[in-house]
Amino acid sequence: MESLLHDLRFALRQLRRSPGFTLAAVLTLGLGIGANATIFNWGNRLFRHPLPGVDRANLYYLRWTLPGGHRGSTSWPTFQDLRERSHTVSRLAVGRQTALSLGEGNRPERVFGMLVSANFFDLLGVRAQQGRTFRPEEDRGPGAHPVAVISDALWRNLLGADPRIAGRTIRLNTHAFTVVGVMPPGFQGSTVGLWHDVWLPVTMRRAIMGSDAELTERGDRWLEAYFRAAPGVSFAQAGQELNAIAAQLSREIFKSDWFARVDAVPIWKHAAGQVLGPLLLVMGGVVAVILLIACANVGNLLLARGGAAAGNRGAPCARRESRPLAAATAC
Repeated sequence: MESLLHDLRFALRQLRRSPGFTLAAVLTLGLGIGANATIFNWGNRLFRHPLPGVDRANLYYLRWTLPGGHRGSTSWPTFQDLRERSHTVSRLAVGRQTALSLGEGNRPERVFGMLVSANFFDLLGVRAQQGRTFRPEEDRGPGAHPVAVISDALWRNLLGADPRIAGRTIRLNTHAFTVVGVMPPGFQGSTVGLWHDVWLPVTMRRAIMGSDAELTERGDRWLEAYFRAAPGVSFAQAGQELNAIAAQLSREIFKSDWFARVDAVPIWKHAAGQVLGPLLLVMGGVVAVILLIACANVGNLLLARGGAAAGNRGAPCARRESRPLAAATAC
């Protein structure tokens, strides 16, 4: 311990003697270390904690592939049929992201929200910290249930953390909605990398998007689907059953073998996660190179400083070369 303290005191004395060199070294290393720490934190959030507060056990995103290879989503009628006929899926929910205007007047606030099925929060395993989430009947009947669930951030930042928020009316896209619940702090929704502040029943589509025809048209694939596999069922088995149901529906309704196939993928790969994953890997490589360059620069600074110090020590002896041998030896 004494040796360590002695080394620390010596190092501090050396740093005080060369403040310019110390500042340059600290800033250079700080840049490299800070960039790497930032990318590490982002990667940790994406891969280990992609959806704060959500129970991710057996939770998957349904990725639809249309004939011809094009990506697609699902329709509201198809979702209802899949939910009723599936035996390998314990819960199936849908949602659609949308931008919203909160408030009235000349300066409404822009917030991001989702139109979701009533069982959306049950699927994610999240409960409201105040009030409640949606009831099963609140995704039945177009326009019949103007209710909203909001995030903790929205409640605190824009609504003054009103303790009696449940039952209060807010205006979204100029339409009145009754707040029925506030979600826990940190909860951001079902999409990795995106933050949502308001959730509304799918059946309120007309108030938000201007039309509710998509609630009856099977060909309008506008909803993203998520499911939780039943206990003991793998996502591959659930995907096979959902594909079989989709083929059955196509033959029953359209008298055709044309149907969209579905793949079950981990929830973090949904939407932004598909882009952020490869992007973070590339950025990780870039910042690793930055750290190596920073270390090399500090190494060059040390070499330059060491060379300058050696030159300063040797200069007096060089000036005394003409002195007697004894004096030169003393140098």
